[in-house]
Order: sequence, then C-alpha cells, then structure tokens
Amino acid sequence: MMVAGQPELICCPEAHDDFLAPEWYGAFSRPDYGYPLMPGRRKVTLWSRSPWKDVDDLGAAELPTGRFVMGMTTTTLGDVRVVGVCVPWADAHVSSGRRDRRKWEDHVRYLQGLRTALKSVSADCPTIVIGDINQCIPRRAAPARVYDELQPILGNLAVWTQGDIAGLDRLPVCHIMGTADLVLKGVHGYSRKVNGRDVSDHDGLMVDVVLDAVSGDFPTM
Repeated sequence: MMVAGQPELICCPEAHDDFLAPEWYGAFSRPDYGYPLMPGRRKVTLWSRSPWKDVDDLGAAELPTGRFVMGMTTTTLGDVRVVGVCVPWADAHVSSGRRDRRKWEDHVRYLQGLRTALKSVSADCPTIVIGDINQCIPRRAAPARVYDELQPILGNLAVWTQGDIAGLDRLPVCHIMGTADLVLKGVHGYSRKVNGRDVSDHDGLMVDVVLDAVSGDFPTM
C-alpha cells in the first residue's frame, strides 16, 4: 500500500512476498511459522527503495520461527538497520495450529527471544524496530506480567507510536520504535476502516524521523 509522504521503508506484517511493485526491494521472515503454509505468505515483510544486506531471518534460537527478519539498507539518512517483528498473539498455538501452548506462552517466548536478538545488534548505525507487537503501549488488555516482558526491549528504544495516534479510534498494537540517534518529527495513523468497513484487523502507522541534529524527512511505515 502506498501512503502519503513517499516512505523509504515499509513493513507489512502478514503479507505476500510480491505485495509491492517490483521497484521495491523485499526482505522476508521464514515461511514456516507453525501453521499451514500459504505460498508466498510471510508473517513479516520489509520493503526498501534500496537493496538489503546482512539479512538475518533467525534472530535468536529462542524466537518462535517465521516471525523475524532484520537487515540493513541505504536511505537518504545513510545506512539504517531495520528489525521486522511479528509477536504471536495471545492464543497462538493454543486452540489452533500445533495446540501445544498455553495462553500468552508463545508471545512471552518471543519477547524473551527478541531481547536476546537485539542484544547482538551493533550500534554502528541507526536502528528501527517495526511490526506487530500485539500489545498496546501503554498497557490495555495484556496481563501485567506479559507487559512487563516488553519493558526491557522498550528501555533502549524510543517508541514513536505509543498512546493516542491522530487518525485512529483506538490504541495501535503495531508499533514503530528506534534508537536515540533518530528523532521523531511526526506520526500519523491510517484507519483499518475504509468506507466504514474493516479491511484489516490492524491499523496502519507512519512516522517521520530524522537523524539527530540533521534536517530532512525520513518517512517510515
């Protein structure tokens, strides 16, 4: 989906690997996330106007499979590392899929694995973490113990999409966050509703960020 502002980076959770036009370069999570495979469908798709390098679709052994991809790409701000995530929802593999999990179990496992994956990320360039967190920030429906698992990750990142977002009628569960060398200029929400009908179960988000003390827009969705 193209949005106003001509974004340089796009993250589409639960999309197909041919979702965008050929001029976009894609980096994708592994296809197997424990449910029946659908050809071309990935839990996380990252898109850039420049090629990707150093792509990692594992992250950490502790992460539930098929829900992570990380890579570096060149933007108008220089090289940027992007970490695409899709945290399992509360009932992942509880009453469907493998049916071998308790409620919130895969969600918590993912957050713990993501902490491990992010610890290995070098501070050599600005980093954005983007995708489906499956939690509101600040906390709403998630149990306090589950929200607490998210806090060590947020402690090192600026969460640009927390709280009420212009254009949305509820707090988002997808989020965009980044390292301190990136400064937020603006954020906007894109409703899941079109002509009064839901076209997705999640709302869209776009942020404009710049390098610290450097001018120039850098739209990211």
